[in-house]
Amino acid sequence: MVKDKYMELLVKMKEEALGTTTGFVESLQGEKFADEIDIAVADSSKSLAEKFQSRKQAYLNRINKCLKKLENGTYGECENCGVQINGRRLLARPTALLCIDCKSEQEKYENREKIGRGILSDLE
Repeated sequence: MVKDKYMELLVKMKEEALGTTTGFVESLQGEKFADEIDIAVADSSKSLAEKFQSRKQAYLNRINKCLKKLENGTYGECENCGVQINGRRLLARPTALLCIDCKSEQEKYENREKIGRGILSDLE
C-alpha cells in the first residue's frame, strides 16, 4: 500500500534525525579555556551547535506533522491549494507540504522579500 511506503520513509527519516546528536554543546560545559581565542572559538562552536539543534527540532516537527497527516488521511494534500501533491515529489521529499506550483510561488515571494531587504542585492 502507498500509505505504508510513505510511513516507512517518514519513520526512517525520524529515526535518522533522532540518531544525530550534538554532544559538543554538552562537552563545552565546565570546560576551562586557556585564552580569549579559545573562548571565542568555543562560543562560536556552541552557537553553531545550538543552531543545528534548532533546525533538527524543526525538521522533527515537520516529520511528525506529516505522520499525523498520514494517520488522518490528509497526507499529500497541498496545504495552500488542496490539490494532491505529485507522488514523485513526495518520494523525493516526503515532508513536502506544498505542491510544486505553490512551493514555486512561495519561493518567488521569499526571494522578493529578501531582495526588498537588500539580502540579495549583490545578485542583481
